Amino acid sequence: MFQEAREHERWALALGWLSGAAAGFLVSYAFFLLWEAYPVRVGTFFSVVGGAWGGGYLASKRGSRHLRLLALMAGLFFTLSLALIVRGILVEVGQ
Repeated sequence: MFQEAREHERWALALGWLSGAAAGFLVSYAFFLLWEAYPVRVGTFFSVVGGAWGGGYLASKRGSRHLRLLALMAGLFFTLSLALIVRGILVEVGQ
């Protein structure tokens, strides 16, 4: 029983980091669209790192009890982030 709870905590932490980093990327992309003078490289770096730390913190506090919801959020945020990255690459290649 203890081993299973420990494994759930590890999964929750990993999913928290992933969903937090992806959410940070999405926030950075929103700032990029809304603010013309947004420093993209620095802003994206700090928002992704801050999002990952925040997601890891929240997941360590509550994640093991809500593992399915956390997995759903991580998948959704990661898929949206990946779609935006692929879209950006396709736009650059098309020009």
